Amino acid sequence: MRLAKGHITMLLMAMAVGLCVFCIAQPNPVVEFATKENTLSEEEIVGLVFRVADGDTLTLRDARGRKFKVRLYGIDSPESDQPMGRQAGAELARLVKGKNVRVLSNGLDRFGRTVGRVYLERQYINLEMVKRGFAWHYASFAPKEHDLAQAEREARKNRLGIWQVANPLPPWEFRKRNSKAK
Repeated sequence: MRLAKGHITMLLMAMAVGLCVFCIAQPNPVVEFATKENTLSEEEIVGLVFRVADGDTLTLRDARGRKFKVRLYGIDSPESDQPMGRQAGAELARLVKGKNVRVLSNGLDRFGRTVGRVYLERQYINLEMVKRGFAWHYASFAPKEHDLAQAEREARKNRLGIWQVANPLPPWEFRKRNSKAK
């Protein structure tokens, strides 16, 4: 079967268009630097944790060398100058510092940090911090995270971490009090 020049050209053009459509439809395996314009819900970031700021914030570097400051979604740990604040940061560092984690990003917060669920292999780190008593379930930002609410109830009942302190002050209240004092 012999094709005319015009048919070959049309066939090649159709193949090129098909290839372009196929490439565009494929998920991009490279995570671009997170900005308000390009952050999608449930974007995945994988990288090595090299810094832990406190019990709910870490910084990682991906395979391309880009840094991502990550705020753990749905939890709030004591501030560093609150009772158990340093311990909460130390606990998060024990869990993830120097290790590769996977972050499922929910977007950026008002400070430009990636907000997301952090996983070390199959371990859900956000939940682990609440289970160990080093974070509150941040219900006003994550009302449907029932596993976090249940973990907080259990940690309170068992007097773990922050729940060893009489009447621990939630970090959002602590920040509110300190902002009024300034």
